[in-house]
Amino acid sequence: MAREWNTEYHEISISYEDRCIRIRNDRRLHAFLLSNPSAARRLADYIRKQYHRRFGKSLRITRDSLAVEIVWHMRVLRWMNVINRIFPFGNQKLMKELYVHMEVIDCGEREIDSNRFIWDALSSAFR
Repeated sequence: MAREWNTEYHEISISYEDRCIRIRNDRRLHAFLLSNPSAARRLADYIRKQYHRRFGKSLRITRDSLAVEIVWHMRVLRWMNVINRIFPFGNQKLMKELYVHMEVIDCGEREIDSNRFIWDALSSAFR
């Protein structure tokens, strides 16, 4: 089944699924996040509101946990790109796998996302 991407919010590609949302980690997302210090929270608020409209229930991910996960993935991908320009990794299997994991940000509720506890813990520093 093909994933449906919604781009109505600042042309950021977002996919909504039960208990999970996905965001393309691309230049549009980066430009938006770098435009304003509160951008990640605004995006998280938008996503949570749209999720509720689509599914009739709240996404059980806090605003700050979602925002910190999005920012972390964006920053890691940006650093990977810088490092790759300085020290080209070429076709190394590890780098390809890392890029695959960074291209789409998967944000799931705690029961289906084994990393949710990390973002929840880091979100306290985001306040």
